[in-house]
Amino acid sequence: MNDNLFYQMLSDLLETGNVQLHSPNLTFSKEEETSVVALLEETYNREKSGFPFEPPVFDPNAAIWAARTMYRAAQLILFREAEVQDLPKIFPAYQATITPEAALSADICLRYLPSMMFHLRSIDSDDPLLEVLHRHLMVWHYSYIKQIKEVGELNFDIFFKSDTLRQLYVDRIIEYKNEVLANHPACISYVKANMGMYKQHFWPALTQL
Repeated sequence: MNDNLFYQMLSDLLETGNVQLHSPNLTFSKEEETSVVALLEETYNREKSGFPFEPPVFDPNAAIWAARTMYRAAQLILFREAEVQDLPKIFPAYQATITPEAALSADICLRYLPSMMFHLRSIDSDDPLLEVLHRHLMVWHYSYIKQIKEVGELNFDIFFKSDTLRQLYVDRIIEYKNEVLANHPACISYVKANMGMYKQHFWPALTQL
């Protein structure tokens, strides 16, 4: 077994969809992060074979930022050893430009955050960690489509500048039947075109389209 707990946790998560943690740890060595990036790139390369159009290239910086965010969230849910005032430092915002490459690379890990937040909410619906993670996901909202109830200030330009990511985004809207996003002016024409004459079959409740 790999003794890199960061790597092992992510490997288990990507294989089973479940989080397993054995000890509290919020920091990683460069070597540990290098191993994790290799795992995430391997996962991305497998997934991109099913992408429509030309797949964006893997972005290691976005991928490792998302992995840290997800891993630390799991740690704080199971082993709460941080004060509220420390949360911004533990969960810093992504510092580089968000691109389609970054969004798809980060999604490998960020897609698991909403389920973790659901678990945390069942423990303590007022936990301040929920708001921290919510703010991140409202920026990286491709990974949050199932749970978005209010559009607010969502920026769609990043996600729709790539044919591949736009199609994947619309596919998730339809898969999760998110009416708020489906009826948004930035999305409605793409959702309508994607379903075409089969709207009544795929989504009969969406009468506005």
